[in-house]
Amino acid sequence: MEVRAFCLVLLLVMCSALLAEAQTWDDFKFKHIYGSMTENACSRVMNQKKPEGNGPFSNSCKERNTFIRATDGLVKPVCTGAGTVVGRGNRQGEIIYESNQVFSVVTCTGNPNQRYPRCEYRGRRDTRKITITCNNNGVPVHYNEDTLVIG
Repeated sequence: MEVRAFCLVLLLVMCSALLAEAQTWDDFKFKHIYGSMTENACSRVMNQKKPEGNGPFSNSCKERNTFIRATDGLVKPVCTGAGTVVGRGNRQGEIIYESNQVFSVVTCTGNPNQRYPRCEYRGRRDTRKITITCNNNGVPVHYNEDTLVIG
């Protein structure tokens, strides 16, 4: 009986991890697109949005999150012609693109040992090319990284 209970709990944990990993365009917009984001707003915005630090049921603060200071209409085309293919995603049909144009971004960095809702973040604003994973519908679903543009 104990083995069955353990297996059931393990299965539930694995399923929730898979669900947390699968993101949608709406998830991407919520987590990464914020046209008026400023460096000084990181703590407030991150605590409002509460991106998961260690999974959907964790109260750990997320260590880092990047916000793209643009509109949906400027970011989405990176998947359909305004970006260059740089790799394949983890799921079937996913493609990783680097933007052809630069974007203003704010990266919020905090301490993962803090606990929500008392997450404190420092913000840094830069101009970067963004690297995103796009699904087979041609929309962004994951923010991979970015490349600092000098000059």
